[in-house]
Amino acid sequence: MKRYIFIAIMVCISAICQATPPRLASEAIFNRKDIRQNGNILVITKTEDNFFRSVTASNSKELFKAIKEAVAKDRKRASNTAEGYTNGKSYIILNIPNNNQLIKIGFWDTGGNGFHFFIQANAEAFR
Repeated sequence: MKRYIFIAIMVCISAICQATPPRLASEAIFNRKDIRQNGNILVITKTEDNFFRSVTASNSKELFKAIKEAVAKDRKRASNTAEGYTNGKSYIILNIPNNNQLIKIGFWDTGGNGFHFFIQANAEAFR
């Protein structure tokens, strides 16, 4: 009897953990006030099939550093990554599974504290 109760509790805990929002460090970037400063290009598209957020900046040192740190934290949760360097500039793309969906995160260094950063997934992935 104790075994069945233990199994039932573990199944409930597993279901609760799987249904929680991903709480990615990269998501918090879009809550920063400096993301809306002059010169930054912010795009947010939200439909049931596609939830896309991106920011492009040409010279934003603090935001550049914050995004690199957030992507490094989220990399630990990624099921796979693509990373490379072209002409001294780096890029990374992460695929993070959540709610049987994939959350895609991309970060490109465009030089001089410039970057392009995005998060994209089906809306279900963020629930």
